[in-house]
Parts: sequence; C-alpha cells; structure tokens
Amino acid sequence: MHQQQEIRQNNRKNQGSNTILQSSSPDELKEVRINLITRMNESIDIPFIDEKQEQVYCTIIVDFHLKKYGLAKGTNQPHEELMDVEYEIEGTQIQLEAQRAVNTEKEADFVNKLENLEKRKKELFSVLSLKA
Repeated sequence: MHQQQEIRQNNRKNQGSNTILQSSSPDELKEVRINLITRMNESIDIPFIDEKQEQVYCTIIVDFHLKKYGLAKGTNQPHEELMDVEYEIEGTQIQLEAQRAVNTEKEADFVNKLENLEKRKKELFSVLSLKA
C-alpha cells in the first residue's frame, strides 16, 4: 500500500516535469537532450568501454526516455535524424516484404480453395446428371 502511494507521488512529480518539457521548444529540448547525454556520460563510467561508446549508450538511454514521454520530435541532430529515418525505412521495407509474402500465401490459399470448390461443383453436377 505504501509503495503505491509512493508511485502516485512520483507520477505527480513527473507530470509537472513533463508539462514543462512538453511546452518547451524543439531548440530547448535539443539543449536539454545534449545536457542530459553529457551529464550522464560524465557521471557514469563503464569499464572496458571508451568514452565514445559510453556516449552512444547514454544517447540511446536519453533518446529512449524522450520517446517514451513523447518529447523526441525535433531533438535529434540532422545526422541522427537521418540515421533514424534510414532505420525506419529499412524496418518498413522488411514489414512490406513480410506483408507481401503473407498476402501471396493467402492468395494462393484462396486460389486453391476456389479450384477445389470448382472441382467439387463439377463432381456434384455429374452426380446430379447421372440421377436425371
């Protein structure tokens, strides 16, 4: 019970922060994003990983949270946005190929079903014509 109250209080606090961030301009959000990435990278030291790789991980984490709260639009640098768009294009192409494969398979199933029904129809006509 106590834990649920704590969660509600944290959610209320976060809602205030989200409202401030949601009313911020994309330029302000870019600055917040860069500051978050920089501060996180400075405060966290991952053993056996160089600073550039650490920054990549910090960027991924910050971007994840910005997207989660609907604040990511307009915060990426152009080269980062280009990478995101290329990634989305690749994903969309894969989805399209999968959809085409599924549709082709379903179409083949319908054609096969239609052929079987036509065959059965002919069989029934021949049975009926023999009885008449």
